[in-house]
Amino acid sequence: MRRVVESRNLVCFVVSAALGLYLFRAGRFQSEIVMLQMVLFWKPHLFYGINYAFVVMLFTTPYIAFLILFSFAYIFVVRRKEEVGARRLSP
Repeated sequence: MRRVVESRNLVCFVVSAALGLYLFRAGRFQSEIVMLQMVLFWKPHLFYGINYAFVVMLFTTPYIAFLILFSFAYIFVVRRKEEVGARRLSP
């Protein structure tokens, strides 16, 4: 557990990439909505910008969520054991 939490950036990247790919394949951008069709007709660059932002958020939102979870795990679950021992003081 400690090793996984200490390398949380790599773990978050791999898990969020897998989840992002799943979401990308399962949930497509809903371009059939009438308002988005109007945006596509009048301002196609804005429509494609919204589409690309949607795809980017499919990958970045899980990364941020997993990074927060692993950060909390690092703070609260994995605690460093401090060895406190009695030493003799020098004269």
